[in-house]
Amino acid sequence: MRSQAGFSVVEIVVVLAIMAVLLGLGLPSYRTYIANQRVMSTAEVFMAGLQLARAEAVKLNQRVEFIMTTVDPIAANVDTTTTSTTGRSWMVRVLVAGGNTFVEGKSGAEGSGAASAANSPIGITGSVASVTFDGFGAPVGLTAPATFDFTNPQAGNCTGDTPAGPVRCLRVRLSRGGQTRMCDPAVASTDTRACGS
Repeated sequence: MRSQAGFSVVEIVVVLAIMAVLLGLGLPSYRTYIANQRVMSTAEVFMAGLQLARAEAVKLNQRVEFIMTTVDPIAANVDTTTTSTTGRSWMVRVLVAGGNTFVEGKSGAEGSGAASAANSPIGITGSVASVTFDGFGAPVGLTAPATFDFTNPQAGNCTGDTPAGPVRCLRVRLSRGGQTRMCDPAVASTDTRACGS
């Protein structure tokens, strides 16, 4: 007698049922992973913008400003852009008498998975709306470290909130000397990821 190769209908149904259960168990973890990656991506791009502003100030030996804004961060808006501590977009510009010079700008939609900054799920809250670096790379007039907090309210609360949520919210911290660092405000002060005082 000859055996036939292949799968029976019962075997296929059992395999599909097992796959459905595994997918159902893994999907919430995957969603949390994506939400956390979006927070991290946005925070990394933001921190790179602060570092760019500082490097340009040192390179040009001129004052360079990093601003958070709610308008499109493009060259056409370099002189008219208003600042906002909750602006999801940012711009770096050289402060020059008679008209500022555009260096770079990023929309808050980048890295967030949204089509526009207004629809971005990532929330940004800064202790200041702008930072000006002098020719030595030091922030001008900064009396305390500046902090910029990144959250993802659509995905849930931060791990350090009450009640605790699934999102690992991050903070970018700019020291009075101009150094930037990304940290996690929810971890213990003994952890190397802690934000410090």
